[in-house]
Amino acid sequence: MIADGQGYFIDGEEEERINYTDERTISSAVADDQQGIFAYALNEDDLFVIDQLFASWSVPMPFQSYTIKLEKIEGALMQVRYEEMTSGEFKTVWIDLMAIGSAH
Repeated sequence: MIADGQGYFIDGEEEERINYTDERTISSAVADDQQGIFAYALNEDDLFVIDQLFASWSVPMPFQSYTIKLEKIEGALMQVRYEEMTSGEFKTVWIDLMAIGSAH
């Protein structure tokens, strides 16, 4: 659940908070129910992935941007759309979550 830009993982049956993402504002989020993966961006530079065991890792951004939108997760890839800082153009990249996840 995201409320006021903050991310919370809630156990619906027990009505308890399981995990809390960060105190900074979440600007974009995407989830894959099949794999139990949740990804969120806190701003233009900070992108994080959380797996079904609530292990969290940072994803290095291979670009500088003004805005970022996490589009979808397909298998081991996450589609990210962003506005490039130098040109102002909107671009789309695919990030391999398995290569990144194996390093965390």
